[in-house]
Amino acid sequence: ETVRAGDRFDPHGLAPDALEDLRRQITAVDGVRKAWFVRKHVQHLPESVCYTFAFTTTPWWKPGSQKRRNAVQQQVLAEVTFPGETIVFCAEGDNSKFARRVRKAKDSRVL
Repeated sequence: ETVRAGDRFDPHGLAPDALEDLRRQITAVDGVRKAWFVRKHVQHLPESVCYTFAFTTTPWWKPGSQKRRNAVQQQVLAEVTFPGETIVFCAEGDNSKFARRVRKAKDSRVL
């Protein structure tokens, strides 16, 4: 249900055609600049697959707007069909330090 700074993330494991379909959907969302997609390592229900999708909307050197981040997140949730249960968040602002773990996961960058 949640993502925490101490969570472990694994490669998403999507087939190439499924990954390409996901990329196509993400690029159609106005405002997503960069994106990462990983599989969250779960301990309590290991048979359950839970993904995490993180995105940015602005360059690191430019101040971002919380209103814009929220609008892009809502658009992602409405327009992107993920392959399973997925937690979506913006990797900027208060989440920037926490998002490092997602960005460092192997093969996480999808856009």
